[in-house]
Amino acid sequence: ISLSTASAGEPDSNLDSTTLFSPPSAAESENKRRADSQFAPLSDPSHLYVSMHHGEPLEAPIVDDPAYYFLITTYISYLFLILLGHIRDFFGKRFGNKKHYQSLKPHNGYASLNDDFDNFYTRRLKLRLDDCFARITTGVPGRFISLLDRTSPDFNRTYHYTGTTTETLNMSSYNYLGFAQSDGPCADAVEETVKRYGVSFCSTRADAGTSDLSLEVEREIAAFVGK
Repeated sequence: ISLSTASAGEPDSNLDSTTLFSPPSAAESENKRRADSQFAPLSDPSHLYVSMHHGEPLEAPIVDDPAYYFLITTYISYLFLILLGHIRDFFGKRFGNKKHYQSLKPHNGYASLNDDFDNFYTRRLKLRLDDCFARITTGVPGRFISLLDRTSPDFNRTYHYTGTTTETLNMSSYNYLGFAQSDGPCADAVEETVKRYGVSFCSTRADAGTSDLSLEVEREIAAFVGK
């Protein structure tokens, strides 16, 4: 093959492929892309693992008591934050921004909306680290999870979303039994069930009537209790 005389052009769709490799179709590529985004790319089929109970009694969990150093320093940290929060409340109610403390004071003939003590933890402790909680996600919470990026100009009182996302390793978001997957056996079963029964069939018998699912549950429970 002479590279100097080779020219690029549109491939001839009438010619059959003579290679052993068949490129994936658009649907197959899309399914693989979604699977990779939900569970990370599968580098080897041997990495697939089915989680199941082995049938033997589980070992008793080991409970490790923390050292006194960690207990004492943790309590001291909380006490310091509580003391600092009360000091900030004392001066903030008198000299701070009134709109931040309006709900704690009687206003326009009405009692205060919140009690000072009731929401103290939310205002003075949780607010400091609120950026670590309640992160808005997008997509399926699989092995990786995408977070909506946000900034706060007022120390986590309000948030501004930048329109970008960050893909992170999912360490805590729930996807119990694959309920959050966009495809797979669970998603297929849900789609088929919605087509067959609708979205309101989970109501009580007084509203939706007796279904074959209700009778099946009755039979399963009766068999379990020996009736």
